[in-house]
Amino acid sequence: MGQRRYEDASRPGGFKASTGRLLEELKDRIGQWELINAHEEPSREQEEMVYELCVEWGARVIFGMHEELEVRSRGWDIYHASYMVEELTWQNINVYR
Repeated sequence: MGQRRYEDASRPGGFKASTGRLLEELKDRIGQWELINAHEEPSREQEEMVYELCVEWGARVIFGMHEELEVRSRGWDIYHASYMVEELTWQNINVYR
């Protein structure tokens, strides 16, 4: 998803539009995460494990999107430079931690 966002931002006139879409997606994901987090935790062990994974992974994705918006707020040149040296959060997520 991050790579696709970068490609969209790279197109002529795409940076502003893709930043707006990222902000909207972030708002949606926060709302979804809040709904999931507000539910009572499941009682069975396997369901509880999946629930906890969903909550934790959702938080990581939200954090990464927020960090990307912070970089984008400094402009295209900073965003592009961060991408080129692989400093964007989504470029450094370790799914095996």
